[in-house]
Amino acid sequence: MDEIISLKGQYDVDPTRIFVREEDLLEEYDYGSFKISRFTTGIAYEQQGFVFFVKPICQTLYGQLDFILKCKKLDQEGTLSDGLRKLYDNRLIATMDILLTPCLCFTDESYYFDLSAYITKRREQLFEDLANRPLLPETLEDEAFMQDVAIGEKYVELMNEWFKEHEDGR
Repeated sequence: MDEIISLKGQYDVDPTRIFVREEDLLEEYDYGSFKISRFTTGIAYEQQGFVFFVKPICQTLYGQLDFILKCKKLDQEGTLSDGLRKLYDNRLIATMDILLTPCLCFTDESYYFDLSAYITKRREQLFEDLANRPLLPETLEDEAFMQDVAIGEKYVELMNEWFKEHEDGR
């Protein structure tokens, strides 16, 4: 009986938030002080004991990392154009600045507070600019989309009513 209980304990699965299998690694590039790895479920950025995992649902950052990986592959194949190289170099620097920030902020307190003050000021400016930006006129595609949304909402409402009426499964 003890052996059975021991075996059962070995097969227990603990809940996890992020689980990435090494066998799901598609490509990996080592830049020396950091690595960027593409997995089937997302892209990982690793630097000195710090791993940042970006899933495709975070479209902007994922898109930046995806672009960097594609350009790195073209560069290794020798097919990266000069124009694309310039864009790649700029995007790599900008994206790495964002990803390095959490690690660097906690190494120097004055750097952290200066950066925080700048980001707060810049974010407030961005929100103000966005609030003052005029809305674009709606297009026929927007109207068609909103009609589809209305139909979908009506369907959900009807289904909810049906389920309330038939809670016992009949």
